[in-house]
Amino acid sequence: MPPAQQVAPMIAEPHPVGDAIQKLQQDRQQYLKEMGVQSQGNGYEITAQTPLILRQKLGLQPGDKIVSLNGQAIGAGQNEAQLLELAKQQGQARLEIQRGNQLMTIQQDF
Repeated sequence: MPPAQQVAPMIAEPHPVGDAIQKLQQDRQQYLKEMGVQSQGNGYEITAQTPLILRQKLGLQPGDKIVSLNGQAIGAGQNEAQLLELAKQQGQARLEIQRGNQLMTIQQDF
């Protein structure tokens, strides 16, 4: 009879969107500061302090403004956590970005 194998318990990796939702709900201003984005009332402006890996992954540049998530306007702070929760459930996010006078759409699966 073969020896019993020990199985390490599975530890779930934290989901980056879930982490963002939690931090937004706990302290929105602190989270925005950590992420290097500035609330503009009608969107979030990306700055040089926004993590480089995030900017590279999404193709963002300092000065870009995220104006909507999955077609819903963001920036006033009322519904971002709810919109992120919905995007997490759907497994994808569609961001509308304003760069200068141009609007672009970025699709991100996770």
